[in-house]
Amino acid sequence: VEDEMHFILLCPKKFEVWVRVWHHFFGALALTVNTMEQAIFHLRFPPQKLSAFSNESIVGCAFWCIWRAHWMFIFNGHPFIPSKVFRAIIGCLESFKH
Repeated sequence: VEDEMHFILLCPKKFEVWVRVWHHFFGALALTVNTMEQAIFHLRFPPQKLSAFSNESIVGCAFWCIWRAHWMFIFNGHPFIPSKVFRAIIGCLESFKH
């Protein structure tokens, strides 16, 4: 049985996606589940190293791409590959520039 925290963050493959996002935008800061909860649920972020996108846009694209990849696995059998999900998040964010 999958609860909300597992669905959003605690599933190892999904946590790997968040780690990639975190390191890409916020650098190699210490990353804990509590740090991620503060960012995701309370929008408390450390300073970005890139400042190219708002924190809310980063989290929104991450949620959307994780959600989409999860359901593509459930309904279509497409494997959930963290590196592909991360690339999709970057693509989602880049689309805001156009």
